[in-house]
Amino acid sequence: MKNSNHNTSSVVRNPNEISDSRKVARVVKSPSTSSGSLTNRAARSFERPQRYYVLSFILLIFGIFLLTSPALALDPLVPACGRTDAEKLCTTCDFLVVAKNISDFILFYLVPALSALFFIWAGFLILLGGGLTAQVAKGQNIFRTTVYGLLIIFLSWMIVNTVIRTVARDENIAENWWKLECRETVGGALVPTDKARVPSNEDLSRGQPLAQDLLNLGIIFDANADCGGNFHARGNIQSIAAGNFPAVCSRDCKTKTPACLAGGQNGNISVNSRILEGLKGLHPNLKNKHGASFIVTSFTTGIHSPNSTHYTGEAVDIVVNSDDPAVWREARSFLRGFGGTPICERKSDSQDEPNCNLNLINHIHWTLRK
Repeated sequence: MKNSNHNTSSVVRNPNEISDSRKVARVVKSPSTSSGSLTNRAARSFERPQRYYVLSFILLIFGIFLLTSPALALDPLVPACGRTDAEKLCTTCDFLVVAKNISDFILFYLVPALSALFFIWAGFLILLGGGLTAQVAKGQNIFRTTVYGLLIIFLSWMIVNTVIRTVARDENIAENWWKLECRETVGGALVPTDKARVPSNEDLSRGQPLAQDLLNLGIIFDANADCGGNFHARGNIQSIAAGNFPAVCSRDCKTKTPACLAGGQNGNISVNSRILEGLKGLHPNLKNKHGASFIVTSFTTGIHSPNSTHYTGEAVDIVVNSDDPAVWREARSFLRGFGGTPICERKSDSQDEPNCNLNLINHIHWTLRK
């Protein structure tokens, strides 16, 4: 019994000792606990203004981008067609142009702006994350996701661009694979190129008001005379506007006497009125789209090939006042809608230069014959 009591007393601890040990434990634990809570509160208090700074900076960059973005200088997404009587009717190709413009706007203007914001955001998360592993990992994930997104969007654009050009088929006259340029139309349908020749007296009656309109528009008509005298494009248009036949020359005008037939009331050749209609429509087309104009260098005068359609009033030469070959191609496309065959005529062989390379050409030749 004594041994039993002795063992029990040795196992059971004094209640006062237990209480004191708990107090010591609380004292020992309390500094670490309070230190951890203070650290978390400090981190949260630091993280909150940090987010505001990052968001403010991103909004500032985005605002600057919008104000300086070249998207503000873009041509309208919707092509000019069908809104007034003066504009051509809209075609299937015009609707494809709208889809192409929207996809181009997304890829070349909207996507760069948004991706730049995501990269900036990710960079801030990584740089200012400090020892917060989760923040750094989040920034790296945003970087990686943005790159994947750019690749997917670019591939999608290529697919959409290919589909649009495939659907457009012959109505697309753009040489470059990433562009879409519609063949111009008149009255919603292409004018046949084998249209019967209108008699000269009808050309003159139809052409007189058109010639007056061309002069009123301020279109420049060249006054350089290959054959001498008043035998030049300006003299031709002034004669037609006055109700007279224009002068008509021939290739050998410099050695021939007389050099040219004066025309006037006794002529028998006038400029086909469809050519004058095409020039009247081309002027606002180039001016409104590109701020460009053109010079008419030859109607029925000048030195051309022996059987040139210039001498039958079925051809015209123009020079576009632009250093951009795309503007020349636009002019060629527009005139094609009025029938015949406009070409960017090469100086070497008088054939069409598809890209209108300005080092190889110096004018557009448009004839109403095939």
